[in-house]
Amino acid sequence: MTTLSPPVVYDPYSAAFQADPWPVYRHLRDTAPVYVSERWGFYALSRLDDVRATRPSCRSSASTSTTRPRT
Repeated sequence: MTTLSPPVVYDPYSAAFQADPWPVYRHLRDTAPVYVSERWGFYALSRLDDVRATRPSCRSSASTSTTRPRT
């Protein structure tokens, strides 16, 4: 029989999380690499490789493709 882990609750504003965030981070990495907080309305990626894969590259950034007015 498989044992299910308890659901992940990630509340970065809670006193318990602020006191010791590391167990929550580990649990997120192990069980919820993409976490959706319905309470706070955000998504959190808990694995570095996932964060790297989703960030825009400097070459495709909007800031490098904007046109500056001529002076």
